[in-house]
Amino acid sequence: KDFTDLEGEPKQLFFSPTNGSCIDGDIVAKDGKYYLFFKTEGNGNGIKVAVSDKLTSGYVLGDKYVQQTTSPVEGAGTFKLNNSPDYILMYDMYTSGKYQFTRTRDLQNFTVVDQDVSMNFHPRHGTVMPITAAEATRL
Repeated sequence: KDFTDLEGEPKQLFFSPTNGSCIDGDIVAKDGKYYLFFKTEGNGNGIKVAVSDKLTSGYVLGDKYVQQTTSPVEGAGTFKLNNSPDYILMYDMYTSGKYQFTRTRDLQNFTVVDQDVSMNFHPRHGTVMPITAAEATRL
């Protein structure tokens, strides 16, 4: 409404079946389902996906890690590409000081966009959001 107060008591969206910590969550909607990307902590570290038909409950954890590296990762962010059916999953390879970008159409299987991406870009846990052409011009 006005973003000045909570509308109700906050609830945890997802409980890991392994009782491990889940951090850096990011949710994207596709074809009536909600995909929660997050970093696992504990036995096995990396990015996993849980899927639900509802935004606020019912998430089911997938079995596999989706990052395309053996380096430690965190801070997953997912966004749809403009004028494309594809999505990008990006994550912080924090011990390497860089991000890796992967591409997917189904939000389950990912391929690295480019192993040689090099940027003078050092934020942590980034977010991508769509803007209009008019907004881009004003920037």
